Amino acid sequence: MHVKLKTWLLLVAFILVPLTPVHAEPTTSHTPSSKGAGEAGSNLRLFLFVHDQVSAQERAELGSGYLNTYLAHLEEITGRRTTVTIITNKPGFTDFGYRRDNWEQLLRDWSSTSIRYANENNLPRPSERHKYMLLTSNKIDWLTHGLSAPELNVGIASLKMYNTVGHEIGHLLGATHEAATGFPCQTIMWGDALTTGINPCYYFSEANQNAILEHLKNAP
Repeated sequence: MHVKLKTWLLLVAFILVPLTPVHAEPTTSHTPSSKGAGEAGSNLRLFLFVHDQVSAQERAELGSGYLNTYLAHLEEITGRRTTVTIITNKPGFTDFGYRRDNWEQLLRDWSSTSIRYANENNLPRPSERHKYMLLTSNKIDWLTHGLSAPELNVGIASLKMYNTVGHEIGHLLGATHEAATGFPCQTIMWGDALTTGINPCYYFSEANQNAILEHLKNAP
């Protein structure tokens, strides 16, 4: 499978629109030129909390790098607009302590923190189409680049690897490692990026595209 031409056309359009900081509205980051493969529905919304430790260079690369490609492909699959809200410099949120051994408790605590932010700012809570991600500079531990809790609609992703943010958001949308098989390159959800010699290709496998559509089928 190859990335379709219209994905790249959408990507070119998206690059011209920078991600908007949390203090400004609207925060629309990507607008489709046509309906995608999925049934058009309500917007998807990503709340990306940039940890205080993230460098200025990493912040700049976030908007101009892989995330754009990922969002263009996601929109092609779902036929839905994606809105990105970037949250920075928020004590109690962007200084969240994520270097822990107990991953289950870590994700529960991040879920509680996300819900608190939503409540304090009159925003939608984490849900099937509202995802809350903490973006970090460092890995969670010496090996782990990202974690997600699909049942809580929250995740944590390090910016040390190009693919991690999209990979963890993919999990939150119902995509899995088991459905990630791709050739001649590894798809977004490939679960063994550190040890494989297969080059990355930044799209979802057909099976994971179907999983994402299934996840969003009943999303309001």
